[in-house]
Amino acid sequence: MLAATATAQDTRRVYSQPAVPSRDDLDRLNLKLAWRAYVPTDGRRDGLFSVQVIGDQVLVQGRSGIITVLDATDGSTVWRAQPGHPYNVYHGLTYNSRSVFAVRGAMFYALDRKTGKQLWEFSLPHGASAAPLADDERFYVCLLTRELYCYELPEFSAAKAKATQSEEEVPPAKPAVEGSGKSEKGTAADSEPGASSGYGAAGSTAAKSDVSTEPRHLWTYGAETRLERVPLGTGDYLAVSGVDGIYFATSKFTGKLQYRLRAEAAVTAPLGQYGNTAYMASQDFNVYAVDIEGGQILWRFTASGPILQKPEVNDDDVYVAPFHAGLYRVHRATGRQVWHNKNANRFLAANKKFVYGTDRTGRLLVLDRGRGNVLASYDARDYVVPVANELTDRVFLASNDGLIVCLRDRAYPKPLLMKNPPKLKPETSETPVTLPPAKKGAGKAPAR
Repeated sequence: MLAATATAQDTRRVYSQPAVPSRDDLDRLNLKLAWRAYVPTDGRRDGLFSVQVIGDQVLVQGRSGIITVLDATDGSTVWRAQPGHPYNVYHGLTYNSRSVFAVRGAMFYALDRKTGKQLWEFSLPHGASAAPLADDERFYVCLLTRELYCYELPEFSAAKAKATQSEEEVPPAKPAVEGSGKSEKGTAADSEPGASSGYGAAGSTAAKSDVSTEPRHLWTYGAETRLERVPLGTGDYLAVSGVDGIYFATSKFTGKLQYRLRAEAAVTAPLGQYGNTAYMASQDFNVYAVDIEGGQILWRFTASGPILQKPEVNDDDVYVAPFHAGLYRVHRATGRQVWHNKNANRFLAANKKFVYGTDRTGRLLVLDRGRGNVLASYDARDYVVPVANELTDRVFLASNDGLIVCLRDRAYPKPLLMKNPPKLKPETSETPVTLPPAKKGAGKAPAR
């Protein structure tokens, strides 16, 4: 299995120069060309490391380290940047509403999401073992030392310090001085030290200068297993999986362990997510739907092979692609199988009528969403960079020469949003599973 996996990964590095699908081919597939774009690459040595669809933008990261952000509507280039040293890319990108974050070895870079301007750089204590997770206040990164680090973003720290400083500068009410209409100055300087937000004993002025330059470390969680997957986040919790089947959740604010469970086999793919539910694939052919905040297993689905690809989730379905065992459409709320297509090997996108995927040879397949039957196919084997889009109905094809093609169904001229996760907690469909107690010593940083 490992040898076959390595072969599949090597295929992604094949340099090809595919042609854009012709109008006749697209008509046969009931598709239209939405747009095409070329991302600059450094010849055959370079290629596309990752292509991520994040709603109104497409994040493209080359193996040389060049980051290109495309407008998902028309494919135009929004900006391009190259943080850090070239050819030092090992993890995908992450983002929040303001920034795009990239890891280069042990260096962490923040780029403005609108302009690509580098906002700051930061040296991590150790090398990262997975791409980070970020929200608008903090970022969380797993390191090679089996530790999960949480940092407060500089812009959020600066905003808090500025708000605290503004509150302190409000002068207390004083009796009016006869003959003068002005208040006395210097009130803020006479305030008690340490009466600000508590982010340093030097007072708000020092705190403002400190937090505006680099992230501030908040907490560290020491795990009992290697952490090689990107964490998932909800409003209050982080969901993290280890390589040996251990899955646990911690508080986003304190790093305190909330619960821990263990799958029957190793976790073999990145975690999928819909709202407060995590979808965890393991080597025992199972996909577990877990309530992140409640720690309850909602359902378990058993496929016909080991699952090495991330379960792709939208409003209605979970798409599971076991290794050389076809593609499953699973009902998201119940975990029941809707259909199984043995020819498909990877999920690309879906709309209300069709599901798009590829087979083992790289052919693009158009499947009937209701039954899973193959309706049409197209030879897309030269588009070797896989791009899964669970957010909208757009189909993306990419190759290592920098060509990215966006296709759409004829009936949907505007992107159809397929994933609208609610903010409410999901309801459990089965009796909650009793979780084993945490292992002694979990949650403490290992001794160095």
